[in-house]
Amino acid sequence: MPITRTSLLVRLRADGDPAGWHEFVVLYEPLLRACARRAGIREHDVPDVVQDVLLKLLRLLPGFEYAPARGRFRAWLGTVCRTAISDWRRRQRHALASMPVAETSMADDTDEREWETEHRRHVLRHALATVQRQVSPGAWTCFERYVLQERSASTVAQELSLTSSAVYVIASRVRARLRQKCAQFDEDLA
Repeated sequence: MPITRTSLLVRLRADGDPAGWHEFVVLYEPLLRACARRAGIREHDVPDVVQDVLLKLLRLLPGFEYAPARGRFRAWLGTVCRTAISDWRRRQRHALASMPVAETSMADDTDEREWETEHRRHVLRHALATVQRQVSPGAWTCFERYVLQERSASTVAQELSLTSSAVYVIASRVRARLRQKCAQFDEDLA
């Protein structure tokens, strides 16, 4: 990821940089969508809720001061997301009153843990996609079959005309790169 979280936030605060907003949306929209779904928002309403969150962020980010000592950006973003979902629900109450909806309180510790869990999933998905583009197709296939599909090293070795030792080495190298990308992405989105 070429642009760090801090520089991206500075760009968004300074002038609402359209390229910066595009990058921000690409990074965070999947996370915001997942949060809305976990909150029990119906699938066809999820884009509206995400749009509400992004509009709220558009208003709040110019005044946002990133201070790592006070907390992580993702915690603040989680609070903004939960607040936007609550606001959306209040506005939609009359429409939702007649429809069964899985109600989930977005204000307790469980929700913060769910936000963190979803954030970790988001980091992993992004890191997997990034690493897949960076390694050779053969190395990715080996890693995918051995690690992600949990097939035995001997089976993967036979399928790919490798030795079991080669499967271990390739998987280890890809796993190390994946850990590095997860750590980098997690830090970028702190």
